[in-house]
Amino acid sequence: MQLDFGETHLAPEVGRVRATVLVWAPEQQVAETIEASLVGVGHSVRRLEHDADLATLHQRHTLLVAQCGPRLEAQQAFVRGPLILVESGCKPSDALAARAYAVVAQPAEIGHAVDRFVEHRQLAAEVAERRGPPRRCSRCGRGFDALKARGPGTARRFVRFGAIALCGTCVEALRTLLRQAQTQVAVVEADT
Repeated sequence: MQLDFGETHLAPEVGRVRATVLVWAPEQQVAETIEASLVGVGHSVRRLEHDADLATLHQRHTLLVAQCGPRLEAQQAFVRGPLILVESGCKPSDALAARAYAVVAQPAEIGHAVDRFVEHRQLAAEVAERRGPPRRCSRCGRGFDALKARGPGTARRFVRFGAIALCGTCVEALRTLLRQAQTQVAVVEADT
């Protein structure tokens, strides 16, 4: 018995977000391999030809894929946005590797790292969109009213600390407690 699935895909196609990726690599062969890998997975590529392009074209919202080396180390201060490094024979410095979203050993593997970055950015945007205004203060239970929050005064405003939302009155009370604790510590240090 032989089953024929025809053109049926076993895995459903997932809507993917395509991104424009800046590519900077001093070696021509490495740059071409990176571009081929990114175009193969559907991303558009813009190649940076000169070192000065790192300072002028790389913005906070665009992803840069760069080849490690002394030229990138020299331009490190001008790199402001997200960054994926390609080792390709040269290890990045600890400072540069700490700033990078990912470090890839071979240029042909860069497509997976870029897809992961784009997916993480998309998921973060979805979470940020779903996050609505707070409903109640986590400390005192006061309800949140968007119309009153627009008015003057801090008592009606809410501040978020992760999953905790505090009204302005509770924030001020906590600030007062913190100031008192700091003055008591200062007095104890002065006495010793």
